[in-house]
Amino acid sequence: MNTKDVKAVVSQLLKGLNEKQSFVISGRYGLDKSREGRTLESVGQVYGITRERVRQIQEACEKKLRDATEGVPEYNQFIQLVSKHLESLGGVRRADLLYQELDKKFAGDAKNSFAPEYNFLLTLSDSVQYAKETDDYHAAWAVDNDALRRGQGFLNNAIGFMNKNKIKFIDGSLQWQNWLTQLASSQNLTSNVATQLLPLSKLLHVNSYGELGLVTWPEVKPSSIPDAIHLVLRKANRPMHFNEISEVVNKAYHKKVSSQSVHNELIRSDRFALLNRGIYTLKSKDVLPPLVKDAIHQILKQQGPMSKDQVIKLIKEKKPVQDNTITLALSNKNLFRRLDDGRYNVVES
Repeated sequence: MNTKDVKAVVSQLLKGLNEKQSFVISGRYGLDKSREGRTLESVGQVYGITRERVRQIQEACEKKLRDATEGVPEYNQFIQLVSKHLESLGGVRRADLLYQELDKKFAGDAKNSFAPEYNFLLTLSDSVQYAKETDDYHAAWAVDNDALRRGQGFLNNAIGFMNKNKIKFIDGSLQWQNWLTQLASSQNLTSNVATQLLPLSKLLHVNSYGELGLVTWPEVKPSSIPDAIHLVLRKANRPMHFNEISEVVNKAYHKKVSSQSVHNELIRSDRFALLNRGIYTLKSKDVLPPLVKDAIHQILKQQGPMSKDQVIKLIKEKKPVQDNTITLALSNKNLFRRLDDGRYNVVES
């Protein structure tokens, strides 16, 4: 079966309606050139009828069309294919994702989506159930109400667990793929089905790094430029120049953000530390000051006298600095003194 067959089934069903009825159904389901479902009011304006009258015509037509589908073998074939696909996904699938998958199945690489046709044909069937969009869930199609309840129940359990274990998800001590597999197994679901259920929830988010979290977690789903910068630096686990950060932020934040805007946020926020010219990292207790001489002074003050090689090693672990730059800074006799054993220490004021 392909998209031509799908369009042919739709055309065959609509032929059983008169002009006004066909216009109402086509307009309401987006089967016309608009490709978007129109409101009762906008459809009624064309024929000068009320919203209520349009609704009545739509309901009467849908009943008539349901009866007509019994005599269309290709329609039943379509419903069987969709039902089988839904079963492979645990019995329920987010509506827009289902339409995309049907496009790939029937149309391959076709640029135009046939979502309006799929929605129309599925609505006429008693073999699948439509679940309207809610505050917590996207609109979905399911093989029955039990499948929908199982899927939403699984997601509710997952969200409850994640709320109690946020830190473990963020720091990576709990690998969400392994946890999800275990949770799925406890509810007689496969790991693949569990993964396919995730997009159904509006409360869950998988970011561009493949991290799963709640939509309220800025560490996983950035809600501001500083959040996006923090995500990029956390995942890079190394200092980065603000231009490089900007490039990656645009992918993680899914918005066009200029390098200057990123740089301004890096300067303004106390979540980040300047290491060198334009190079930043996440601020922590052991972050060194931006100037090499101050960084050396902090290390010697905290850890006591040490050799030049030790100083160079510690500085380079946290700052992208050349050896000779560190050596030159150590030669500042106003700040550092060389001990008899060759080690260096700070000059006490």
